[in-house]
Amino acid sequence: MRKPFILSRNSRVIVVYPMRTIHNNMKAAARLEALCAALDVYARVERLGRDEMSKEFVDAADLVISVGGDGTALAVAHYLEKTPLLSLRLKDSSVGYLCAADVAQASNVVAKLFDGEAYGVMRQRMALEINGEVVGKSAYNDILVAHACPARASRYVL
Repeated sequence: MRKPFILSRNSRVIVVYPMRTIHNNMKAAARLEALCAALDVYARVERLGRDEMSKEFVDAADLVISVGGDGTALAVAHYLEKTPLLSLRLKDSSVGYLCAADVAQASNVVAKLFDGEAYGVMRQRMALEINGEVVGKSAYNDILVAHACPARASRYVL
């Protein structure tokens, strides 16, 4: 049985957004403000630019919401280990395959989080193992294997 994901008034929610998009797009900025206003009713909300993230900061959160698109979601996921991530699409031009909803519908998603009607989806990650030893961090969609000197050809056997 799936366990519902429930937040409380004391929950710490971090909203991560692409700073350049917000500063250059009035509609995107307005959508972000509306989302944060809706969240403020339910929990303690902190805003964080995508370029300002750190592992320690996001690990202390009960929920991280990435507002942008798949690129922002993947950038945020790089820092997360156990903290749940909710991805929301910010612009109409984004595909947002990894996003749960558009920011325009975010108030419905937020209400479900606090009413116990939201369920998480576990996404698998992949890891690189060389000679039986895990190398680097786990990844969602790709791993680059290259020579230490980028001008040299890489050789490897799969």
